[in-house]
Amino acid sequence: MAWKVWRFTIGRQASLNRLLLGLSRLGALRLPPRYDQKPYTSSVLRLLLRKDVHVTELSRLALGSHTPIMDGAQIIIPKTGDDDRTTGIVIGDNAFIGRRVELGVGPGESLHIGDHTSVQDNCVILGDVRIERHCVLSLNIYISSGDHHHGIRPTWLIRDQDEYVASRPEHAELRSSPVHIEEDCWVGIGVMIKRGTYVGRGAVIGAHAVVTHDVPPYSIQVGVPSREIGKRVRFHPPRDLDALNEQHWPYFYAGFSLRQAEVAVSRERGVLLAGSTVRLVLEGGPIDAIRFRGRLNPGVSRLDLQSFCNQVPLGSVCITREHFDETIRVPPDALDRMEGSHRSAVLKGHNEIELRSGDPGISYGLSNVSLGPKAG
Repeated sequence: MAWKVWRFTIGRQASLNRLLLGLSRLGALRLPPRYDQKPYTSSVLRLLLRKDVHVTELSRLALGSHTPIMDGAQIIIPKTGDDDRTTGIVIGDNAFIGRRVELGVGPGESLHIGDHTSVQDNCVILGDVRIERHCVLSLNIYISSGDHHHGIRPTWLIRDQDEYVASRPEHAELRSSPVHIEEDCWVGIGVMIKRGTYVGRGAVIGAHAVVTHDVPPYSIQVGVPSREIGKRVRFHPPRDLDALNEQHWPYFYAGFSLRQAEVAVSRERGVLLAGSTVRLVLEGGPIDAIRFRGRLNPGVSRLDLQSFCNQVPLGSVCITREHFDETIRVPPDALDRMEGSHRSAVLKGHNEIELRSGDPGISYGLSNVSLGPKAG
């Protein structure tokens, strides 16, 4: 069943809550599992009151606060079993979804649009696609993790080949190849981004380009197929990152508060504020330790951080001091596992550090991150 709820006016937010909860109890409306958690409640209300927005499975849509979805948008999510923890669409806080945008996933697929990312009118985004924070997507863009199949059984109809791939477990990897667009990317009008593509942080894709290959960080690309014509930033990560050095900010790769208004505040504390999951990119090559220094935010007395290097888990640390200085050792066997990690080729020459706090808020900041000496 598609949702089509026309705009109407009720005086207060509390009245809207009571109305929807009442409909839910009567069985006339199925509310998402997180409906009672603010700001999710108000976001769902705004979506339901938007004219001519269609959502096929509201319970599998997570919508952040202050995120308008404009008239004519289509959000297509299949109905799956209660044990399915994968299928769904997540749209972050302060994002924007324009008119007649289509977002869709199939069974087992997930689509993520990060905080402060705007998707303008008539864009189509389908399948396993992850678009990180602070991205700007212009009009009429097409992004998909899927494709039709014409060479599996070349003499068959293409539709029959599609059905064949969908029904055969050995062809599972052909059904969807994820697309990942990192933070701070600008995608121009009419761009097409093909399945399995990685677009590095800060990239600019010119109007009507067709992206068929991975795009390096801060690359400027145009054409069919797209090619590099310049760079915003010469991307050469150092071994030692300083949060107060603006030239190092591109290597605080994801999850940090880097808007100018945020930096103006965090600089007074000598840090860049970190979200629940952050990634940093440093110089490549073997390492035996990672050192990071920072500061807990006011009111935070304990922080548990899980650490990863090139997608390989390294362990966790418990931080209880406001000003902290921690070192995580990298065992020799981890270096071997890093060689086999599934990362984009454009990042494989560097070391990618990930820290996870598990706290949905911002509980700390980092002032410095450095790599230990190369393993002998």
